[in-house]
Amino acid sequence: MFTARAKEIGVSDAELLAIASKGWDTYGAFAFATTYVPGAADDTKLMKLISVVTGVGASDPPEDRVPIISRLFTEAYTMSATDLKARVEQKPSDEPKSLPVPERAARLKNQKTRLAGMEIRGELEPSYALSDMVVNMHELNQLKYLAWEKCTKREAEIMGVKVEKVWKPGHDGLVREVAVAQEMTADMSTDLLLQNTLTRRDLAFDQNLLADFDVFRKWTNILIRAYTAEAPEGFQKVTIEQLHRADIKLFELMMEECVSGIKPTLTGKPLNDALNKFRDHPEVRLLLTPLPGKKVVSEHDTPPPKR
Repeated sequence: MFTARAKEIGVSDAELLAIASKGWDTYGAFAFATTYVPGAADDTKLMKLISVVTGVGASDPPEDRVPIISRLFTEAYTMSATDLKARVEQKPSDEPKSLPVPERAARLKNQKTRLAGMEIRGELEPSYALSDMVVNMHELNQLKYLAWEKCTKREAEIMGVKVEKVWKPGHDGLVREVAVAQEMTADMSTDLLLQNTLTRRDLAFDQNLLADFDVFRKWTNILIRAYTAEAPEGFQKVTIEQLHRADIKLFELMMEECVSGIKPTLTGKPLNDALNKFRDHPEVRLLLTPLPGKKVVSEHDTPPPKR
């Protein structure tokens, strides 16, 4: 995203290489490459930065390159300052942060490259709303339970929000017919649609770098196998309600484990470790056990005597 924007405003390939060689190839890094603050009267430090980027050493930077590098620096500083302010002031009740379109596209492209064997489109492409909920978890550094009905697909999102007419009282006490947008929910009416819904959740966590797809996918496979497996004689098949309770229990255990945060660290991803630790936990697996049902009388059973 940073590199694409730099090229868009006219930064040359040689200048980008100089920036990358210093490790300044992100908005945050470039914003703090100098202690200069945009708007300050003395721009000596900014000129030194531009000299480094343009490769002229201690000499004054070329006049035609100053506006371009200054613009890139000002944009980087503004975005970093805005992001920092949002992080400090954001509350858990705030609306999910929406990713910029270029960043969203870059993350999806990166994911498709990493998961080359999976076609992430149609039924499997997470909606922007779903992705933004995971982004919000990343921003707050806090795991929340992601309800299945919210794991919607981008395809349905593109079709638009359905609106229905309802009668509601206004501020003046008069009842009027108003248009209310219906909340979009995921369709889980069949086994395949349920699996697609859970897969979109796996992809959303992977796309936003909180957990690896293959790690989350193992839990989804456990749920689907439990749901589709034939129950032993005298027992009922595992129900969706049981899957749901097991899923919630897993997230509860993961929340306790990741109380210090869920953002990736130098040693790995906390959610990966929590998933690997708790997906086979007795408290979780017990909820996926078939429950006793009505006794099935086979043809070999001796019927009770008539009275």
